[in-house]
Amino acid sequence: MPARKSTSGTGEEPKRLESIEDLAGVGPATAEKLKELGYHTVESLATAAVKELVPAGISEKQAAKIISQARESISIAFIPADELVKMRQNVLRLTTGSKTIDELLGGGLETQTITEFYGQYGVGKSILCHQLCVNVQRPQEQGGLDGGALYIDTEQTFRPEWIVRMANHLGMDPDAAAHNIIYSEAYNSDHQILLLEKADRIIKENRVRLIIVDSLTAHFRSEYLGREMLAERQQKINKHMHRLSRLARAFNTVAVVTNQVMARPDAFFSMAVEAAGGHIVAHTCLHPDTLVQLADGSITKVSAVHNPLPLVSIDLREGLQAATGTCTGAWKTELPEILRIRAGFEIKASPNHRFFKLQGLEIVEVQARDLRVGDYLAYPRRFEVKGTPQRIPMVRPKRFYRLTKKGAEHLKSTLRADHVSRARLKEAAGLTERTLRRVLNRGFPAERKTFETLAELTGLRNLLQECVPYYSCKHREVHIPTELTPGLAQALGYVLGDGDIGERSIRLRDRRLQVLRSYMKIFGETFGVKGSISHIRGRRC
Repeated sequence: MPARKSTSGTGEEPKRLESIEDLAGVGPATAEKLKELGYHTVESLATAAVKELVPAGISEKQAAKIISQARESISIAFIPADELVKMRQNVLRLTTGSKTIDELLGGGLETQTITEFYGQYGVGKSILCHQLCVNVQRPQEQGGLDGGALYIDTEQTFRPEWIVRMANHLGMDPDAAAHNIIYSEAYNSDHQILLLEKADRIIKENRVRLIIVDSLTAHFRSEYLGREMLAERQQKINKHMHRLSRLARAFNTVAVVTNQVMARPDAFFSMAVEAAGGHIVAHTCLHPDTLVQLADGSITKVSAVHNPLPLVSIDLREGLQAATGTCTGAWKTELPEILRIRAGFEIKASPNHRFFKLQGLEIVEVQARDLRVGDYLAYPRRFEVKGTPQRIPMVRPKRFYRLTKKGAEHLKSTLRADHVSRARLKEAAGLTERTLRRVLNRGFPAERKTFETLAELTGLRNLLQECVPYYSCKHREVHIPTELTPGLAQALGYVLGDGDIGERSIRLRDRRLQVLRSYMKIFGETFGVKGSISHIRGRRC
């Protein structure tokens, strides 16, 4: 075989340049303009295109010379395939933390390449990205790359608490792990592109070995709508991906992007109606103040739900029966429009949120935008929650008693025998002199604690046996539950929804007489009080 020659023509190793100012033809002014375009290092210039440098105010000929020098500096040239094999030995692999996934990937995620995680929302793409941010900081013998991570967030999915939890699990310092992750939030597609264009200096200064874009197409799909903008969108995404690929090759890093999926309109057996933009619209569902019920029966706002909280859910495969599900992820996004749906309760949702409504004798799934006044919505009336009844705070209602004639005479004779003055007795009982006379002489009612004080003062242990309960319209016997029963929960719910709490009474208004009678029975069984029903003049209730 003929001998192969090196493309450089000489056996000398090219001089390694440290900064772009070391390149011939790049002065301070040109260097500043190149940095404004996002070219901070020799590696970034070596992987640039000629037309990309023209906006810096240099000619295409000069741009070609600058790129050529940069490539010679980092030894970018034509090489034989066997030499490429030797160069590929520098490619490292980052563990995902799963032996099964690592085996499928041939040992982990490769450096100098882009790996895409795609799937429906909630499958764990962002969680895996968080795990990679922690894994990359581990030593190479433990599957890491002994470096930092750059995380570009486009959907507000980054959660520092997840990093802390994962670092603690691996025995790492959580503060140090969080410090080695460089985070930036992209507010739109142009900002996302700009962040990556200016990332080379950040990568070099912070020894970044992992670049994550989560997610790649979220902003592009929301900003470039319709077929007429498809070409421009794809062109920008392509350029964005090329920039990411160049950074991965130049700095020997792992590049990871996440992406959603979209429904195929040509699939006969897929859903006939799907929101524009595919499954990405599922990220905008409910208002953050929406209340959800956890599997243990507690209530919280949907904005506080996180992975892996267990939630009460509905099993769509088992006849819409209640089941326990696990939150796999939550996203905070800007709702373009909020619909208020009132059907005995109020729900604030995006137009794309799905509900189940009754259509004929079947239950069908519809989007909120397709609901009409008069539609019957399906919702669970009852959930089975495992656990024990919730205890409620102890409330001691005021109990009133009055002395029998025998008890009053015995008390007064004891007070005279012990020479207890009225002033001392009044102060101890906490009553006025007039009220004290009425209690002792006329059988006037007083609280139980008043008679307990009198019995302690006089030493009459049997005094309470001479006190009889007293009831009136003002003072009624009320039973206070000690735990949250179904009756108490139903009564409280109705009071909060349609009740009016006064200083001494609770009023409920409803046009349906049968409903009022049912709740009057519930209040009687729960609190031991008897209510009354009356018509409000001038109103149909």
